[in-house]
Amino acid sequence: MITPEQMKRSMLNRLETKRTILMWLVAIISAAYVIFTIYQYAILNKRAIEGQAATVKTQKQIIEYTVKANDTIDKLAKRYYSDTHLLEARADIKKLNNMKTCDIYEGQVILLEKGVN
Repeated sequence: MITPEQMKRSMLNRLETKRTILMWLVAIISAAYVIFTIYQYAILNKRAIEGQAATVKTQKQIIEYTVKANDTIDKLAKRYYSDTHLLEARADIKKLNNMKTCDIYEGQVILLEKGVN
């Protein structure tokens, strides 16, 4: 036979267990909310950075450049595309001028991108 004292303890133990479970659920939901919020800010920040990069990319102007003695595609790439990797800059110059090779000659007029800023 269960005494009233044992029944009271049993009910308190079940209540304590339910309270512990509820506290863990609140903690898990709170952590999930924090993680979700951080993820949202990361996505928004990434989009903002990509938007800035796109804006910088569009702030370029095309100039005509007359090749001088001792000029090479690499030298021009370093001079006019300083913020870009050399291989990318070389590819941009070739694409802009419909060139298949990196050969240029003195007096040749080629197109280059120059930043506005």
